[in-house]
Amino acid sequence: MLLVAQRTQDFESSSAEDEITDVVKEFVNVEQAVIGEADVTFFNSNYGLAGAFKASRSGVSLQPSGDESTAFSSEYRGVSREQLLEGRGYIVRRGNPELMQVAMPISVPEGVGLQPAESLAAQPTG
Repeated sequence: MLLVAQRTQDFESSSAEDEITDVVKEFVNVEQAVIGEADVTFFNSNYGLAGAFKASRSGVSLQPSGDESTAFSSEYRGVSREQLLEGRGYIVRRGNPELMQVAMPISVPEGVGLQPAESLAAQPTG
């Protein structure tokens, strides 16, 4: 199972915060995947919803500035800020960071490339 919460900080201090916190804790306790996207400052707290997301000390931070390491209770070492290009960052498992690279889509100039699917389907075969 996978639980995804976008703009997680928007739930903080809302009427749904306690229920979402309970669901996140349950997912983490049974080692299911939980993704919480939020501003890095949201993860500064160890309590409430932020604390529930931080419990596993695991996650991904792309192009980190350094503040993100506190969310996973780990330190990012050995790579300079200049080496953290677009798509590069850290995957952290139980507080142990590893450098990673996410595949980036190829930029294709407008008008170059395949035809839209509707056009391809309408062409005769054979």
